[in-house]
Amino acid sequence: MGRLTISGVSHAYPALDGSTGPNVLDNVGFDVRDREFVCLLGPSGCGKTTLLRIAAGLEPLTSGEISLNNTPIMGPDPKRGMVFQQYSLFPWRTILSNVTFGLEMRYRGQDRASLRKKASRYLELVGLEQFKDSYPHALSGGMQQRAAIARALATEPEVLLMDEPFGALDAQTRNTMQVELLKVRSRKHITVLFVTHSVDEAVFLADTVVVMTARPGRVSQVFPVDLPHPRNRTGQEANQIRDGILKLLQKNAQQANPYFVA
Repeated sequence: MGRLTISGVSHAYPALDGSTGPNVLDNVGFDVRDREFVCLLGPSGCGKTTLLRIAAGLEPLTSGEISLNNTPIMGPDPKRGMVFQQYSLFPWRTILSNVTFGLEMRYRGQDRASLRKKASRYLELVGLEQFKDSYPHALSGGMQQRAAIARALATEPEVLLMDEPFGALDAQTRNTMQVELLKVRSRKHITVLFVTHSVDEAVFLADTVVVMTARPGRVSQVFPVDLPHPRNRTGQEANQIRDGILKLLQKNAQQANPYFVA
């Protein structure tokens, strides 16, 4: 079970003089239901990544609360797996050893052979089993990100937090990785909170899209995406949802900047 509850979250970074700076997030609240895939969408600087890092326990919050299954999040925990935009693989470790690393941190003292066996199962899940003895530099960007996803999944978290994981990939690889992620999720039934700048990506992946305003980030509107998988990227229903989100983003941009021209 992995239910994430975000209640009245505000956050401000300290200014250079030690005072509290302006809010990055302002009274943000929404729920991520168990096994739900939620995409967080909004303009640059609206606090999407900050919110994700707070949910991961990597940043404090100024006020409010984020809880997992009604337990407040106070710091990092294996129950929440994190995948960053940069692949964050150790270049001196093989792909198998990279995936095993997360298991070593969670299950200290356990038999190393059993951890490697478990890591191998997750490499197989993301289609990288045959590359387990390769080093990251020998793999493409998409393959490295698959390895990062396998490492996050191997510890069997209740929630997977993903910060623009496909943002650095070319369009074709990005589309492929989206499909692969949905395949993995269908097998593992995991809750996902996914940050993206791409409306197309959000509509293709998500059960729910949460649209943020410009800084300070607030929840502008929540869009349910009640479309079955596999989805037609250019189907009429997907286009209608995409059009609604794009119009909202344009409206928000005009409100934030009266001189904005679409």
